[in-house]
This record gives sequence, structure tokens and C-alpha cells, in this order.
Amino acid sequence: MSTDYIINKPIPLNKVKKIKGIKVKKFTDKKDKRKYHTIFDGKNYLHYTFNDNNQLTGLTRYGGNNEWNIIEKIEEYCDCAFVSEHEKMFQYIEH
Repeated sequence: MSTDYIINKPIPLNKVKKIKGIKVKKFTDKKDKRKYHTIFDGKNYLHYTFNDNNQLTGLTRYGGNNEWNIIEKIEEYCDCAFVSEHEKMFQYIEH
């Protein structure tokens, strides 16, 4: 099961990379050659989406990852808010 999160304003990835305790990573799967973009806290990870300006626009949690440590650090450092696809407000934020 997965959960999508939208951010209330795009955040430059360079700013996210400065947050202590998380790492922004890009890698290519050796088997299927797909490119993945993740934010990792040492234990949990989230996939991220970005726009043409290299700004963070959303996150996706897969499986049993605990997303809250990562989300709270980004929200606090970048003065932003994430909205889950399970929240009513999700439909009103531009994706």
C-alpha cells in the first residue's frame, strides 16, 4: 500500500538537501534500469517528485516505511505543509 503527499508550496531540492538527518538520493535500479528519487532518514525512505525547476512537489510512501520523521523535518526546516491523499484538503491543492 502507498500514500501520496502533496506539499503546499514547491521547495528547492537544494534546501531539502541541507536538512540534518535526511539524505536526498537518486539511483538507477540495476535490474530494470528505472531511475528512483528518494529521501532517506537512515531507516525509512520516501520517493519524491519534483518539477522542472528542481523543486520538491510531493512524496510517496510505500510499504511499512514510517514517513513522519522525514515529513516533520522538511515541514519544520522549510516552513511548509504536506497533505495526504487521505485528507479532504488534498483535492484542493494543485498537483
